[in-house]
Amino acid sequence: MPTPLRFRSLARFVGRLVLGTGMLLALEGFVSHAAFGQLPQIRLYALHPSGGQRGTNVDVTLAGGTDLEDADRLYFSHPGITAVPKSQMVDGKPQPIAGQFIVTIAPEVPVGVYDLRAHGKYGLSNPRTFSVGDRKEVLETEPNNTPEQPMPLELNTVVNGRSDSGADLDWYKLSLKAGQRVLATVRSKRLDSRMDAVVELHHAGRRIAHENVQGRREPLIDFTAPADGDYFLKVYDLIYGGGPEYIYRLSVQTGPYVDFILPASGQPNA
Repeated sequence: MPTPLRFRSLARFVGRLVLGTGMLLALEGFVSHAAFGQLPQIRLYALHPSGGQRGTNVDVTLAGGTDLEDADRLYFSHPGITAVPKSQMVDGKPQPIAGQFIVTIAPEVPVGVYDLRAHGKYGLSNPRTFSVGDRKEVLETEPNNTPEQPMPLELNTVVNGRSDSGADLDWYKLSLKAGQRVLATVRSKRLDSRMDAVVELHHAGRRIAHENVQGRREPLIDFTAPADGDYFLKVYDLIYGGGPEYIYRLSVQTGPYVDFILPASGQPNA
């Protein structure tokens, strides 16, 4: 049978094990308590519209996020894009409207995508993409969920749209002449959107073209009208998702379009 010395050694080992386990549990409790005690962190998930035409003012709404209380400023990665809070008169005094801003895009801002961050009570948010173009821009208007109620669309226009729900199918009407070439592109992934966009072209009750997201490539329909008439574009999410974060920009243009360039990169000063 074990000697008293072995009993004492075993007792010390068990005591240390119990003490170590207790300290570990106490440490875990402290870390958990510290984690729960952290301040909120401002996060921006979506804005609408997600871009604008240079040389214009755009009303932008912070459409999704957490801890956006008292958001009072927007910061952009280009100095030519600035913002001020949008206000309304309350009791004869101007008061800011929560989450809404008037964004000014200077005429000299190059066409491209830029970072936008919101500043609020809990600091500076993560960046979201803000796109600057050189064509006329409009907001999607509802109802446009059926081919019988499409939103009329001019050529060389950008539509800032959103899939509000899984059942939201956005229809647009184009009036084309025979032989007229049109390029319809949908941007969503480049805008940090959750939308996997699908675009279809319909004429005389038939679908005549269809494109969806393929990896990093976004939908593009290159079409030449065979006859005069009305043609319809249908835009929706690939798996019928929807919400504030399902934003897109639909561009319908008659101008040139670059598919790719070679070489795709180069060295500075070369």
